[in-house]
Amino acid sequence: MGKKPVFSCQIRFVVQQVTSGMDVVGTLPENRLRELEMFANMKIGLRLALGFAMVWVLMAALAAVGINGIANIESQLDGIVKVNLQKIKLSNDMADSMHIVTRVMRSIVLLKDPVAIATEQKKLADARKRYAASIEALEKTTTNK
Repeated sequence: MGKKPVFSCQIRFVVQQVTSGMDVVGTLPENRLRELEMFANMKIGLRLALGFAMVWVLMAALAAVGINGIANIESQLDGIVKVNLQKIKLSNDMADSMHIVTRVMRSIVLLKDPVAIATEQKKLADARKRYAASIEALEKTTTNK
């Protein structure tokens, strides 16, 4: 076979120094040395497989964190779409009704024909009903939240 890796030789040297009673400055405790020696005695294929498995575990953890973050964003987006968009639609309906009311009132003031005035008053009543319905729906959405 070939030469043993330097790492393995260094670990064995430190283990021999500790077990022989030599006073070595900066050495590791015996239990840690046994763990390192066990890792150094592994074949390269097994070490690579363990390293690859650790990378997969880290990738899985990262994917789980990412999926959790996406789920949180999705729930916040649902709140925006379902609640806020509905409130915006209702407020736009209210603004449109207000514009209709102002235009119809101007028309009523300018018109002289009683039939045309009656038609405009019907439009005015319809716009006010839509405004009232929109504000009632908007008040329901704000009290629920």
